[in-house]
Amino acid sequence: MVQTGHMWHPHGMSEQTKLLAEVRGALSLNQTELASALGFSARTGIRWAAGHSSLTEDAWRELSRRVHPVDVALAAALARRGQTTLRDLGLEVVKPPIAAPPAPPTVPPELAREAVDAVVCAAADAMNVVPQAIRPALLAAFVKARKLALSVRDVEAALSAKPRPVL
Repeated sequence: MVQTGHMWHPHGMSEQTKLLAEVRGALSLNQTELASALGFSARTGIRWAAGHSSLTEDAWRELSRRVHPVDVALAAALARRGQTTLRDLGLEVVKPPIAAPPAPPTVPPELAREAVDAVVCAAADAMNVVPQAIRPALLAAFVKARKLALSVRDVEAALSAKPRPVL
């Protein structure tokens, strides 16, 4: 047991005394300055430090607000002593979850066939072949891309990049 002031504490300093010491260190204040900053007398600050008097919930909350810019973990402990949270004190903003991007619009099957025919024709023109000749190669390429979880954008970006030399 350790004596703090005129009170005996079974495990050394009380939680209040420890927290106040941390606050004074974080804010670079002595007992008197800390009490004054909270609107209390110097004598009250001494009683707090000695464990002879307890801070009000409002005082713990105010300490939390003042310490937050310097030490978030300490501010959270102070808020708990004030029966609140950093969020309730407006010191912690909970970000809403990021919504998934909207799914791309689905193309009706008849329009999809026409669009795919346009892609096949573009590939055939680039290779100077008839569309029927390039269609199996495109199908094989798109099946492989899907199995590799590549998007059309991924494939386009990779194909647009400067080819790497073959070793």
